[in-house]
Amino acid sequence: VGTLTQGADGLTYTGTFTPDASTTADTNVISLTTTGYVDIAGNEGAAAQTANNYRVDTETPKAPAQPSFDEDLGQSTSDNLTADDEVTLEVVAEKDGTVVFYDGATELTGTVTSVAHSSDATLEVFTLAGVTLAEGSHVITAKVTDTAGNTSVASASRTIVVDTTAPTVSSVALISDTETTYGVLNAGDKVTAKVTFDDDVYLVNTASTSNPV
Repeated sequence: VGTLTQGADGLTYTGTFTPDASTTADTNVISLTTTGYVDIAGNEGAAAQTANNYRVDTETPKAPAQPSFDEDLGQSTSDNLTADDEVTLEVVAEKDGTVVFYDGATELTGTVTSVAHSSDATLEVFTLAGVTLAEGSHVITAKVTDTAGNTSVASASRTIVVDTTAPTVSSVALISDTETTYGVLNAGDKVTAKVTFDDDVYLVNTASTSNPV
């Protein structure tokens, strides 16, 4: 404690101190010895006094893991591209912390719930459901604040791309590599059907569903 300052009543003294950064200490007390205070007549204090124990925690928690989401739809379930504009975000972070998710610099609102981590008792899995994202790209991060009020740096980001625009057919053409008469296909002609779309698509309900067009 620094220099004590006497209050207006003459009976109360106050002092302040600042714990060091990145410090965790569970047992701490402030003590005043009998020689630490003397009355105006010169009498030393009658008894030593010790304040209640207090805990110091100025250590910044580790950044949460990279966020994930459940609605990665389409041909791939791991490309962060989805046609669903309402997603559920998840992140692993310090147990008992308070997690906030961000879309760029914007805090995402809603109720964040948590459950115990499956293999690490010091961590929890935090979930924010029902997040509506506009069409386009979204850079999602998370921060955690521990019970002492220390806030972590942002997690690694995950970029989610929302695409809710249905693809359309731009054109359908028949291409023959042999002669035709007035646009009429003749017996034996080899014809190719060419379909052009306005977006990358893949075939469904065919013998080759995994091949993009």
